[in-house]
Amino acid sequence: MVDLLPVTEYKDVGTLSNLINRHVLYTGSTVGNAIVDDFAAALEKFVKVFPKDYRRVLEQSRAVQRQWELVNG
Repeated sequence: MVDLLPVTEYKDVGTLSNLINRHVLYTGSTVGNAIVDDFAAALEKFVKVFPKDYRRVLEQSRAVQRQWELVNG
């Protein structure tokens, strides 16, 4: 039902970093602070949970968009 993907897309990395930094700010979490301190190493331990059906819909939408761009320039 879902794919487990590495967090590699620039947008996803930024969102994850922002969420963890906000968590540390609001809670004072020592675990969160350790992740922030070595974010590059911690990033390898995170996964993106991506529903397969949603992924299929996104791919179909991108294909339609590409077709439209080819036809309409």
